[in-house]
Amino acid sequence: LVLEKTIVIYLDADAIVQADLGQLRKELKASGKTIGFVNRTSSAKMEQLVGSEKALRVCGLEVPEMAKLMSATAYDVGVYAVDLQRWADAGVSRRVEELVAQHTACGGKMWIGGS
Repeated sequence: LVLEKTIVIYLDADAIVQADLGQLRKELKASGKTIGFVNRTSSAKMEQLVGSEKALRVCGLEVPEMAKLMSATAYDVGVYAVDLQRWADAGVSRRVEELVAQHTACGGKMWIGGS
């Protein structure tokens, strides 16, 4: 769903919209951030989705603040807003492609679920 030139809203195919999505766009725009997620209906931490520190090291990924990463909130990726201009300027697509290739090359041990 494109609401303006640079901000888009992603919805999973099974998402049921029950509120104005314009609010998500407004909040992202006001935050100055690149991407904004909606809260999960149930709380989750990154430790439930990310491989162990050992697995990440084996895959060639060093995480300086591993404890901070593991205790961070995991957001719902079924609905989110992206500022495409900021995304492009920050080179996020390139970095995501690198991480997916690294994840695939080490047998899918960097995170749980998805590709």
